[in-house]
Amino acid sequence: MMVLTACERKIERSIDCRKVGYTELFSRFGDAYRQVTPLDGEERKNFLLRQVVEVAKAQRPQGWMLLVLLESQEPS
Repeated sequence: MMVLTACERKIERSIDCRKVGYTELFSRFGDAYRQVTPLDGEERKNFLLRQVVEVAKAQRPQGWMLLVLLESQEPS
């Protein structure tokens, strides 16, 4: 399950307090929290830069070229 830290704490607290439904909710989503964005500095930077490039490519008007600076920064 992918959640923000605040949501993770709320779910953990609710499970600890035995609130109805939270244990089942947590178990249905895999009994674990997962991270999409890497934590390592350089790896994280490359991941986020690739995401920016993909969004920029998807959002550009048809027929327009992406900025050369942005494409030159794209990690391989």
